[in-house]
Amino acid sequence: MVTDDNDDEDETEERALAAAGCVTAIRRIVEAINKDKEGLATILPIIYPILMHSLTPDGLDAIDEGLDVINIFVYYACDRTTGVPPVMWKLLPQMMYMVAGNGDDVDGGYAFEYLGQVCICIQNFINKDPRTFLLVGEGQTETFFELAVKFVQRVLVINSHGTHKQDGVTILRVVIAILENLPREIDHALPHMVGMLLAELKMAFENGPCPKNFKAMLLQSIAMAIFNNNSVTLRIIENEGQTFSVFSNWFGFM
Repeated sequence: MVTDDNDDEDETEERALAAAGCVTAIRRIVEAINKDKEGLATILPIIYPILMHSLTPDGLDAIDEGLDVINIFVYYACDRTTGVPPVMWKLLPQMMYMVAGNGDDVDGGYAFEYLGQVCICIQNFINKDPRTFLLVGEGQTETFFELAVKFVQRVLVINSHGTHKQDGVTILRVVIAILENLPREIDHALPHMVGMLLAELKMAFENGPCPKNFKAMLLQSIAMAIFNNNSVTLRIIENEGQTFSVFSNWFGFM
């Protein structure tokens, strides 16, 4: 005898498989026409709801393919002249939330294992449309930049509990993308961002063993902050009393 509960489970599984198959088909279509910017723009209103669903707990079976589609679309269909379509920007906060979760989620969100793919997405959004990255999105109270900084902080906190520090290496690529693409445009946020990097640098070099690649990424991030605005960054480092420490560690690391 088949119970109603079994029927419900079967229906849920079938829906999940159908959603995953749908996103796989979309990925193949997007890959096939990735050089056709007009074609990609035409199908965007159709695929957007499916992509958003793939970023929810109900769409986890399709999340891998969904992130691939987002990356392919932003990388091939967008540039600094046209920017990233507003509807695609709606996906960015959801991507950050599913990885980082809320402040009380010690281990991050329900899809923390997709941190690497999400960070590549964020880098592409920044590279292709840095102007919009500084704006407040529809239905939001904070800019995408402010959301991204909070996202970085959350991941660094989670990273501090681990030993391999690979999550820290990954998230610092987002920091570098922000600093590289927005020179002299985020001066108001540099004290906070550089202060965050200095705190991580101090722990990495003074609090016992720390993987070399994480130390290297921290130093690269500091270097990119100097590129972003050298006078402001160097003044922050000096005000924090970290000038000797930063540069001695930097030269010693070479």
